[in-house]
Amino acid sequence: MLTTRDQAKETPPFEVVLVPEWGTEEDDTPLQVRVYPVTTRCRDDFWDAVRGTPVLVRPPAPPTEDAPAIAPTTVNRYRSGHARCILLQGALLNDGKPIFTVAELDLKSPAVIDRLFEVAARLTGGIVDKTSAKEKAKGES
Repeated sequence: MLTTRDQAKETPPFEVVLVPEWGTEEDDTPLQVRVYPVTTRCRDDFWDAVRGTPVLVRPPAPPTEDAPAIAPTTVNRYRSGHARCILLQGALLNDGKPIFTVAELDLKSPAVIDRLFEVAARLTGGIVDKTSAKEKAKGES
């Protein structure tokens, strides 16, 4: 029997992570967030960010009598911290809606972002292994 749309609805697993760096509740227990696996689109946005953002390192120059025109030069900048924030925006949810924007996450402690990212990546699957391989390959070049 083929699966119907109603049967295919998922209830994603989540993991509760304590984040004492963000404060405490009234009873002095650390704040906590639910971390969910991300959607395919969010995962793709993460990988787009990991691949890098083109950054202009040399602007174009018109030709002169002594030299030909110079084309602009760009490099791809690897921004793993920002990429992690993109992924976390889709993983930190309340009633299905992100609790932080990417810009807000960009301003949070890198230690907290790394801790939450590891949980989101594990729940989503396929991110940590690929990221580790990319880091290893980067170190060998």
